[in-house]
Amino acid sequence: MYGIILEGGGARGAYQVGVWKALRKLGIDYCGVAGTSVGALNGAMMVQGDFDQALDVWSDITPSKIVSIDDELYEKIKNLEISADITSDILQYIKSIFHNRGMDTTPLHNLLCQCLDETKIRQAGIEFGIITISLSDLTPLKLFLQDIPQGKLIDYLLASASLPVFQRQRIGNKSFLDGGVYDNLPISLLAQKGFQKNHCGQACTKGDKKK
Repeated sequence: MYGIILEGGGARGAYQVGVWKALRKLGIDYCGVAGTSVGALNGAMMVQGDFDQALDVWSDITPSKIVSIDDELYEKIKNLEISADITSDILQYIKSIFHNRGMDTTPLHNLLCQCLDETKIRQAGIEFGIITISLSDLTPLKLFLQDIPQGKLIDYLLASASLPVFQRQRIGNKSFLDGGVYDNLPISLLAQKGFQKNHCGQACTKGDKKK
């Protein structure tokens, strides 16, 4: 049985789902998942085990499903289609980012609420760990499911994926920052649970026959 490590970095999100698809075709099971940032979000879906839903999410992802932004405006900015007609819209959006102290991630929160079932994840019997940083304590946090209070999983997933340009994710009276700033490839999380690297750089549990 293998463990899966999922790196942070938004562009890697769709790739990770592709790897998951390949693992399914090969019949490779896993009993541990650890991730940072987008890797934490995908990791939760892998633990939940609903591949078709994850594929649907990534097949239809748009900027407006992550942050509050108009997709048409985003495309014009990305393609440098800057004209006098949209300059005021861009300035207004930039002003709102500063006013709100970051980009509003309410759409991402809503998306996770739609596609994740915390109870199902907790009952899956798979080790799951994430990385975030408590800005309030100036401390990196390595968290497993058992460390996260019931009903707060989505909040902590958002904390792991709280990029510096996003509004700061708050849980209680504490604020958090993207875990990738501390450890973008959290191999240490599964290592402390007894997983080991094999010759392919994957992870297998202690006592398992290496493949």
